[in-house]
Amino acid sequence: MGGFHRRWLLPPGVHDVLSRTTAAVKSAISPSRRARRRLVKENEALRDRHRGRRCFIIGNGPSLAQQDLAPLADDVTIVMNAFYRHPILKTGWRPTIHCMAEPAAAYDDPRLLQILRDCATGANAHLHVFPIEVRDIVRQYDLLPDERVRYVDFRGTTDSYPSDRQPTLTDTLPYMTNTAHLSLVVAMHLGCSPIYLMGMDHDWLAHKGFDRHFYAHQGIESESGSLWDLDSYPYLELMESSIRAWRDYIWLRRIAEQSGFEILNASHGGFLDVFPRADYTKVVGVRTAA
Repeated sequence: MGGFHRRWLLPPGVHDVLSRTTAAVKSAISPSRRARRRLVKENEALRDRHRGRRCFIIGNGPSLAQQDLAPLADDVTIVMNAFYRHPILKTGWRPTIHCMAEPAAAYDDPRLLQILRDCATGANAHLHVFPIEVRDIVRQYDLLPDERVRYVDFRGTTDSYPSDRQPTLTDTLPYMTNTAHLSLVVAMHLGCSPIYLMGMDHDWLAHKGFDRHFYAHQGIESESGSLWDLDSYPYLELMESSIRAWRDYIWLRRIAEQSGFEILNASHGGFLDVFPRADYTKVVGVRTAA
């Protein structure tokens, strides 16, 4: 797998840093096969919970700063990773679900573990979705109560997944390139349609320097420099990461079409051209923020 499924919270290439897994993470006991089946089975309660309702999957790209999220207070919303930095959370606005797709090995450094803590506790979502291996960390550090967390079991790749089968949270899921992909699976499991994407800029190939989001980064330094400095990674690796992401998006688009789900990209600009575009201001009836 090459660690590519870790590349959404942290920039492409950071798996080289995370590969030096600490003894603490290595010694963590992954749930047994029986426990995995039990935890995944709990996701059956989420199946079709929001059947027929529209859903907004909200990424953290810089364009999100130009979109007003207030009208989505009563909609199904899925946020991801460091969304806790968004100022709308100070108004009482609360997302439906918060997702993170990074494996436990991504938090082998105390500073990275603090990111997980901030993301998990700061999002204030009704429910959180994490990879099953992160369960021990969530419990050990008392990040969230058990009833507010659901877990997914990642194994294999999208290339080996049956082409005519809709992935659900009650099955073993293929590793996907980023948390946005997991969020799409979550939305379909909930039965939502149409599904609107926001803040999906995917613009790191167009900008040298630091990976950009709607918020300013607080740098974490490694032996090779800041983890968010894309100049510290080979450009070929960044391109390959984007290709993998695009292929997973195309795979999800095909699954959605076969299963009767509509996915539209309502991001303000950006490079994601796999899905038809939608004008967010027309969808929710608001003006784009200045």
